[in-house]
Amino acid sequence: MPAQPITDADLADLRGYAASRHVTAADLDEVVYELANSGAANAYNNGAEPGLDDDAAHEQLHDQADSAASTINNSGLTGQLRYLAGHTGTAGARDLIDRAAEH
Repeated sequence: MPAQPITDADLADLRGYAASRHVTAADLDEVVYELANSGAANAYNNGAEPGLDDDAAHEQLHDQADSAASTINNSGLTGQLRYLAGHTGTAGARDLIDRAAEH
């Protein structure tokens, strides 16, 4: 899904929601990795990196996703929420916060 614009008000709402569910940045680390790698899998399945053989393309796309997810996770809770909401919308981000709260 293409990134969606997220307002400061959206982020404040999501930060408050995460706090109400006792979800911290550490709790969202794996969620960010999963979403980033889901995007990598979609890119791979749609023929990204056609100049590489299958294994190399798969590895490159997932390595890039892991690197991006690490950078996002290192940016803290606000960066994570901006990324999640940008790719899933604010309702989707709330669902992901709920999922993190259940683990």
